Amino acid sequence: MVFKIILFDIDGVIIRLPEYFSSVVEKNGFKNAARILDEYYTGEENDQCLTGKKNPVVAIGPFLDRIGWKSTASDYFLQQYKYESRFVDKELLRRIRILRSKGIICFMITDQDRLRSKYLLYDLDFRNLFNESLISCQTGHLKREEECWTHLLSIIKKKYQDAELNEILFCDDTKGNIVAAQTKGLKVLHISNLKDINKLNDILDDI
Repeated sequence: MVFKIILFDIDGVIIRLPEYFSSVVEKNGFKNAARILDEYYTGEENDQCLTGKKNPVVAIGPFLDRIGWKSTASDYFLQQYKYESRFVDKELLRRIRILRSKGIICFMITDQDRLRSKYLLYDLDFRNLFNESLISCQTGHLKREEECWTHLLSIIKKKYQDAELNEILFCDDTKGNIVAAQTKGLKVLHISNLKDINKLNDILDDI
């Protein structure tokens, strides 16, 4: 299959962590940090941040208070982002640059709050890596929601009319996001382990 458009998730595909930053925080002496911070990341407060409705610096505050975090929420996030940036797949970035040199359209499609989206776009310079960025805090919709894909396909129809649905590949580590994309007719690759990453690399190399 020759793909004309590739949609890349960030967390779990381009950035793959050995453990969440919350676990690192707990190992540094903050009791129950992994459990308490995971309540934030998997809860409604974070969803509100991911869709641009709330400020993550404010929303995470009560959770940081519960673990006894002494610095600011902004400092917490900065430490988190720096930790995560150590695990960017540089080989995958290299492949994306090669794809773009061949005229393949590469999207960053990711659920992010406004603070982290800025870090990805500007500090990691992903704004220049991809042709397009579809970020939940800007669209107001998460990838598991149908509206996200309706919005995406409207962009593709307007700007990349020659691409058929079966010429678009979406790569993501979350099954719910994969299912949402499949219902719209897109080709998908569920990334759950290193074998899947190697399969993705083979697909990209063959384009």
